[in-house]
Amino acid sequence: MKFEQLRTLYEEIPVFSLPDIRHQDPGFHLPRLSEWQKQKKIIKLRQGVYAAAHFFQTDQHLYFAANRIYSPSYVSFETALSLYQVIPESVYCTSSATPKKTQNFVTPVGSFRYHHLKPNLMFGYTLTPFGKLRYKVATLEKAVLDFLYIHTDINTPDDFIELRWNAQNLTKIDWMTMDSYLTIFDNKKLSKRIQSLQRIIQTCSH
Repeated sequence: MKFEQLRTLYEEIPVFSLPDIRHQDPGFHLPRLSEWQKQKKIIKLRQGVYAAAHFFQTDQHLYFAANRIYSPSYVSFETALSLYQVIPESVYCTSSATPKKTQNFVTPVGSFRYHHLKPNLMFGYTLTPFGKLRYKVATLEKAVLDFLYIHTDINTPDDFIELRWNAQNLTKIDWMTMDSYLTIFDNKKLSKRIQSLQRIIQTCSH
């Protein structure tokens, strides 16, 4: 495979894997990847996963990459809460949910963190388009639930206040959707914490 052929591949799949290359060229020689990295034509994101060097321009490109680096996964937790402007400060690590084991990847374009969730909890995300691509990201309701599900130390009203979440943006929560999601989680402690959060939001919005 010549680089021109790889360019055709990454114009369609800007974050690509070795199997993607093998599909195009079964006899592909691995040393080519090292050559193209040295020439700064491509970036290695993890073992067997690469990207076009010019690809990363916005957060949305990072979200798309997050879906591809460790799959199946969807963007959630602090990253999605920042996207919905619930978290006031910038988030410097792209966090995602996965049914696989918890994993971290440090790459030339940023850090990617993946938290394990049970397979039956891998729901509540949307396919968000940007350009010709799409990435999976949690809904506001699911991002809140995912975050509180793994942060079991957040229980009291003071704990929630210390998070400094934007209560005004939390008023956008659809509580019917939240209740339906909670039914799937089937976690009494989580349900009580969500009730506490709802009371705080109601108090702050008046």
